[in-house]
Amino acid sequence: MGVGATILKFVAPFLEFIAPIIPGEIFPYFFTMEMFQRALIAALLVTIVAGFLGTFLLIRNLALIGDGLAHVSFGGVAVGVVLGSA
Repeated sequence: MGVGATILKFVAPFLEFIAPIIPGEIFPYFFTMEMFQRALIAALLVTIVAGFLGTFLLIRNLALIGDGLAHVSFGGVAVGVVLGSA
């Protein structure tokens, strides 16, 4: 059981609780699907890490390294999709 599954176990009940409160007809159902819950958690974790990493790189005057990391990660995702691992 990984970190993501542990976080999902704690966050999923909250997301399912707020689903009826969300306005709209279709959008609230996304909060009850496990695939969306996992994507939302992953996006939040990446946002937090990217914020800290970006701040660190800017303070050290290494902003171009951050740009390079973005390009390398995009290439890694593309290779993963092509190979069928994602």
